[in-house]
Amino acid sequence: MKNLVLAVAAMFFAAFGWSAGAVASADKLYSIQVRAVPLTEKADGMATYRALRDKGYLTYIYPAEIDGKPWLRVAVGVFDSDEDAAAFGKFFSTNVGLDHFVARAPVRVTAADGGNFVVTPNALWTRQGERVREVFVFDDPPPEGFEAPGRIKLKPSPDGKAVAFQYGDRVYAVGLDNDKAKRVAGGAIFGLEHIYGPTPYWSPSGRYIAFHDFLEFEVKTSLWVALADGGALRALVDNRPAESQTALKAFVWHPTEDRILFIEAYAWGTMAEGGDIQSIDMEGTVTTVIAADNQARQQFIGPLRIEDGYLHYRKLEFDAGYDKRTVSNARIPIADL
Repeated sequence: MKNLVLAVAAMFFAAFGWSAGAVASADKLYSIQVRAVPLTEKADGMATYRALRDKGYLTYIYPAEIDGKPWLRVAVGVFDSDEDAAAFGKFFSTNVGLDHFVARAPVRVTAADGGNFVVTPNALWTRQGERVREVFVFDDPPPEGFEAPGRIKLKPSPDGKAVAFQYGDRVYAVGLDNDKAKRVAGGAIFGLEHIYGPTPYWSPSGRYIAFHDFLEFEVKTSLWVALADGGALRALVDNRPAESQTALKAFVWHPTEDRILFIEAYAWGTMAEGGDIQSIDMEGTVTTVIAADNQARQQFIGPLRIEDGYLHYRKLEFDAGYDKRTVSNARIPIADL
């Protein structure tokens, strides 16, 4: 009985002496299902969920279909083997008085420095040692339709002790030591109903988070930066004004953190996939790093990444009739930028 992934009650470890070590990289995770109610009795199932959560158990809910009718399941714990889940289930049923059976866990686990982040179908949890905390609850009903583990993409901070994530029209950040996730940006701040895919990117020190506001065809896209603790939000590359005709296509933090490298393109038209590689500092000053050769029908496109002292990007070239496109990988030393 080893490899317990997530602590669900301190007394469990005291009784069995099992380690709550780092999450294994498992393709299959397991929980124990402790309750199932028809969706018409959702309030009853939610009461069980809240009671177990408040007692310190990592608890979550997810839908099921039984005899063609919708039900709600309540599950506890996350383990990397069905044997560990079964062993815990015996302990749980003895101490809590609820029957159980072992089931596959529809969750996603991200390892962190000193713990784990766990995305369940209805909430985000943290785990440190024997302590688990529900730090963010998804909307009810969730906009992802209980598919959060597959849709919520956690971006770990450089020190591995926090994550940032996009949810609906908002961006959040939370550390292992935090009780609740903090909203970095979203909603009325942008004057928009939704932000489509603002994947957050941490700055090298973890002080800032950068993200874009739209990922839609023929929509002007801006680059936003905020402090990771939720302050000083601003559009660093601002394409919202009516006179703007461009959209942000790709970006990456410079290792010095005093600027961001990015690619913009004309917002309309199928041929406008990329452009020059540019740089913008925290005061908003833009410089061209590598100019695309428009006469040669050349564009630079993302993704942009910095690795081994180089900025990696891609070069897109069209033939004279714009019928054939050729994409090749390219790189330039960071020291030359």
